[in-house]
Amino acid sequence: MIKKDLVILLSSIFIFVFIWIVFNIYHNSISSTIPEAINAQLFFIAPNFDTKTIDKLKKRQSVTPIFQSGTPINPTISPSEVIQVISSGSAQKATSGGSLLP
Repeated sequence: MIKKDLVILLSSIFIFVFIWIVFNIYHNSISSTIPEAINAQLFFIAPNFDTKTIDKLKKRQSVTPIFQSGTPINPTISPSEVIQVISSGSAQKATSGGSLLP
């Protein structure tokens, strides 16, 4: 008795899901989400492309930007360069009052 009830239940669910899927496919095929005013303005692109220009674009030289090349531009400063900058006498010195003396 339980097997017979289970088979009837499962077959009913299967038929219901199948009809639901078919109805959704039918509904989506007949209904459009594009308004008629916009649909009237749409047109197809002509498939005649300028193949010579496309071939020239494919043959262009590829340029890699410097930040992607992998070679550093010297981002580090050596300690001797820092000492030279600090010890140079060309910088102006501040007094305790805040005015600069040449």
